[in-house]
Amino acid sequence: MTGTGDGPPESDSEESEGGVSPTTEQQEALTLDQNIAITAGAGTGKTTTLTLRYLEMLETDPAVGPENIVTITFTNDAANEMQERIRSEVAGRLSQAPGSDEYDYERWRGIKDELENGYIHTIHGFCSRLLREHVVEAPVQPEFETLDEADATVLMREVVLETIEARWETNEDIRRLARLWNRDSLEEILVGLLGSRPMSTEWATRWEDATVEEYLDHIWATFYPVDQETTEDLLSEASVQTALRTICDLYGEEFDIDPDDKGMELMQTISQIVRDTGILTGEAEGRDWQRAFDGICDRLTTGSGDRYSRRYRYRGSQGNWSAHEDAQDQLDEAATALLEGLRPEDQDFMGGLDTEWNSSHYVLSLARLYCTVLGEYEDTKADQNTLDYYDLIQTTIDFLEANDRVCDQLRSQFEYVMVDEMQDTDSLQWDLVKLLTAGNTDDFDAQNVFLVGDEKQSVYRFRGADVTTFGSARADLDAANPDSVETTKQLRGNFRTIAETREFLNALFDRVFEPMEDEYRPYEARPQALTDERREGRDISGSVEYLLVPDDDLAQLHGDGYLDATPRFAGKGEREAHALASRLTSLLDDPPEIYDRKEETCRPAKPEDIAILLRARTRLKEHERALDAYDIPYTVVSGSGFWDSPEITALVNLLTFFENPTDDIALYGVLRSPLFGVTDETLARLHSPNDSLWAALQRADGDLGDAAGLLTEWRRLAAVTDDVSADTTVPWGTMLSRIIDDTGYIASVGADERPRQAAVNINKFREQIRAWEEGGVKTVSELLTRIERRKEIETHADEATIPEDADGVQIRTIHSAKGLEFPIVVVPEVGTEFNFQGDVDEYGKVYLDELAVGDGDTEPVLGMKAPSADDPYDHDDTLARSRLRERVKMQERAELKRLLYVAATRARDHLLFSGIHSVETDDEGSLGLKDARDPADARYWRDWLQPILLEDEEGNTSHTLSAVASTAEHTTELAGNQFTIRLPTAPVDDWDDSGPSTHEYPEIDIPEPALSPAPVMMTATNFAKGLAPDAGAIYTDELAEDAEAVDSDGLPANHLGTIVHKLTEHRLPREQWRPVARRLASAFDETVTDDDLARIERYTERCLRFREQLVDEVTPETIHEELAVVARLDSGRIIGDIDLLLTTPGTYHIADYKTNDTTRLAVDDLAEKYWPQLESYAVAVHQNDPSKEVRLTLYFADADVSKTNTLDPMTLDIMSDDLDSNLLELTGGISDGPEDIGSGY
Repeated sequence: MTGTGDGPPESDSEESEGGVSPTTEQQEALTLDQNIAITAGAGTGKTTTLTLRYLEMLETDPAVGPENIVTITFTNDAANEMQERIRSEVAGRLSQAPGSDEYDYERWRGIKDELENGYIHTIHGFCSRLLREHVVEAPVQPEFETLDEADATVLMREVVLETIEARWETNEDIRRLARLWNRDSLEEILVGLLGSRPMSTEWATRWEDATVEEYLDHIWATFYPVDQETTEDLLSEASVQTALRTICDLYGEEFDIDPDDKGMELMQTISQIVRDTGILTGEAEGRDWQRAFDGICDRLTTGSGDRYSRRYRYRGSQGNWSAHEDAQDQLDEAATALLEGLRPEDQDFMGGLDTEWNSSHYVLSLARLYCTVLGEYEDTKADQNTLDYYDLIQTTIDFLEANDRVCDQLRSQFEYVMVDEMQDTDSLQWDLVKLLTAGNTDDFDAQNVFLVGDEKQSVYRFRGADVTTFGSARADLDAANPDSVETTKQLRGNFRTIAETREFLNALFDRVFEPMEDEYRPYEARPQALTDERREGRDISGSVEYLLVPDDDLAQLHGDGYLDATPRFAGKGEREAHALASRLTSLLDDPPEIYDRKEETCRPAKPEDIAILLRARTRLKEHERALDAYDIPYTVVSGSGFWDSPEITALVNLLTFFENPTDDIALYGVLRSPLFGVTDETLARLHSPNDSLWAALQRADGDLGDAAGLLTEWRRLAAVTDDVSADTTVPWGTMLSRIIDDTGYIASVGADERPRQAAVNINKFREQIRAWEEGGVKTVSELLTRIERRKEIETHADEATIPEDADGVQIRTIHSAKGLEFPIVVVPEVGTEFNFQGDVDEYGKVYLDELAVGDGDTEPVLGMKAPSADDPYDHDDTLARSRLRERVKMQERAELKRLLYVAATRARDHLLFSGIHSVETDDEGSLGLKDARDPADARYWRDWLQPILLEDEEGNTSHTLSAVASTAEHTTELAGNQFTIRLPTAPVDDWDDSGPSTHEYPEIDIPEPALSPAPVMMTATNFAKGLAPDAGAIYTDELAEDAEAVDSDGLPANHLGTIVHKLTEHRLPREQWRPVARRLASAFDETVTDDDLARIERYTERCLRFREQLVDEVTPETIHEELAVVARLDSGRIIGDIDLLLTTPGTYHIADYKTNDTTRLAVDDLAEKYWPQLESYAVAVHQNDPSKEVRLTLYFADADVSKTNTLDPMTLDIMSDDLDSNLLELTGGISDGPEDIGSGY
């Protein structure tokens, strides 16, 4: 996505020739000795403010560098943009440094170099980095992989499917829930609950072992509308108590009256309630008062809650009671006393909990089944060594809370913490920030936190964003600041929108953002008046218009000739789309002036200046067909079908070829794609019935030979050939950049019919590959697995967002436009009904949210429908679902207001709303619009806009329709700001009189994020080998490149060593050693001999014995086996796996098992050659905690001998420099090796 700041990077109006020129408000945000929370309205320079503050930190304190500043962004694109802006500013200071007293060249040169390792990340990238940098202490396995949202959803779905399939016939909870939902619905609900952690887990563990009675007690406490104290007071009134005793006494006389008599039935019902609840005997407690109150009120009223109009409903039939008239009079008086004392017609009782009782069994079954699924999901992730996004944050929090040393270290390291897009975070992320800055989440006292965001632009609730977090965090910051310090600041100065349009938007959203009920809820945004900071194009006049589209063919409400010039409409969507397209022809025929930032001049608008921003793509096709009908050029941005687009298919085919070069279909697709452009005829000549296409291609010459050469080189760089080592490969993101450069792929796809979209899709694919690689994915097989997962779940995945200067009118979603701006913005479909979504499953079968219980505390509550008490085949809402559904709808309405704000504030110069309206005729024949719904019950954007823009003070619209009908347009005012109401008018046929198009596709340049030269990476084994004095040294138990066989007819020594290491690591029972050894040997395509097996058993037994002795001797705090580590040196990285790492308070103990044949080379000589390998491990762990000494042990299983060396911290510091010099000498300063894997271990 481009332009993730408040404006596109290439046209930031906030910047002057001399650099960033801050406003007064921005300058106030640079105060460093306090907490600050900024509300930054649309177009107010939020990203520039963050950049200025970052630079202020560097300039104010010479001891502060990029490693001391944490900046959390919402997207990777935002992080990249932030880094680029800071890098540009730092470069500016460097250019001024020579001869300057203000800037120290060496310091700013160091800052520029350190920026690559600065902490500018998304929250998930930041957590991943922290865990990897502290992998020894952190509760994660080395080399864990991160599952992004899509990959996690795929895995959740797989786990849910497998869990249900395995238990479908036997699990009682599944069988019960299958009576309520079909299998697909149950699976979707469980996947949704997994995606709703931690709330879903808190809810499920609360009810996993509960009884039905406990659950019903909870329902009474949470949802009953009359509290326990009130019901007890009402039922304890003397008149009510007397009446109840009278009724019970009368019932005890056992009159010989028909039990179906209404008086008898009333006595029986109330007596039963009194007996069951103990409200007359002093035995009532807890919910008994509410149950009694509910039952008595229900019996005293009709189904609609009113009193019965006929007295026999209370006192019975006169004929039935003829022999007991006095008793009947007593009953009548008692019933009257109850009616007067309780006044049930005025009470909000429920009439029983039958539906809640029915639902309770299903709720508890769902809780138990969810816990089962969650356990399976956690186990699967553990087996795969993966963490999803929730795990990353929660694990980091758990780690910091449990490890005071690391928490204190980080708090000391991070002098400042900044969080961007605070409105799109959640409470868990804020807890992490509090841990990093204050050391705990309960007593926040930090003074170094800077938050910036805008509740009005929070539109990611569907991704888990909680808009209320910003308010809570703001309160925490304010409490921590000194009393005299102002915490909350505003950015109001708007650099984007021309005055007339901006002032209209201020007036409009001052009304739209009014509270939906009596007062603001925490999730509701409040208005903010934006002020004028626009610095260019001020001579033009902005405009706003509202295209009112009637829902019927009323001639008086359409311009002359419109209905004749347009087709018969199949539906409302098509009707509005044609009206809008027709309006665009007239707008383009007489175009308004816009300011062209690239040309720095005002000019008439063109199609490419217009953006149509859709709330959803539901009616995309209607808009496309309408624009086609009037020959208006357009581009659909972020259309569907990313994974199936031809440019991405070619790259996936290339990865498939890397994994399996004999896959002729994949290679055929690569060669005939724009990567190489080989024709089908040429490829046909390569066909051979006896050879694969790859074999034939390798024998070809000319262009095909060149293609074979490139493919061979790429396979080598991708580490999929036999003659490759870790220090010759490159990261996958860099690999794809190399492929694009080698083939001119961007230019090649530029000749296709969709050049811009193809180009940005390629860039999106490259960034996705980089993200996966950052998450731990390394092999081509793993990449293909991720891609297949994505293709499975994202069958209609969005294509990448293309730059703002796309050809023709842009059609894009509002979400894809967030952070961008356009000269003319169209916001259609203000009369299209909202599609309220469930918050767990798409159709709202289940709702889950926090609700207040008890004394104001909150806890997660789940609501679902349940079989009706009257008809088990009919499903009724439960109290929980009704309450939650309305709460979720209110939250969605609040977000839909914010989405409207985001859409409208993308406009720089001109804004156009359009929408369908229902037209009605009153008794006098006047036309008017159907009344808007109450704001709290809105179902359309027009329910908020119509009262503001189209109604008079009395709420009438007839005057508006009368005024606009005469000329099809009417200019009016909102709070002194003009806007125009229009009706559909006939299209202008010759709006584009420029003649035949001679347009040529411009060169497409998708900038690649700047990368520093990737550091050289070498394995510790190769490092030791390179330092060996003789080339014939035998290294037999680390990697494939050391595979010389010691015995000509035996298992190669490196494979034998690998098997011993595996058996030692997993400590399998002895009876499994030989079977496992054979399986491992088979995986190496080797045959293991009896002699090999004997050696494997002997070596494994000795290694295990040595391990046990060492553990007993050391008594470690933690034990790590096969731990991946990285020694970070200036000249590169040395990587390797430590066989055994034991940690004690003052020492790291490193042990490495060797399986060399010690008859060929003495143990002392072997140890001398292996020490550099272990020394590189020592430096790696020393970089994690420089205060500890490191004890190195080499254990030679063949001789059953160990060699030990202990290194103090000072020696390790010196050794680090020596290793750096040796690595530089071995590599000759090469800098095209693999990218740093971003981990201290």
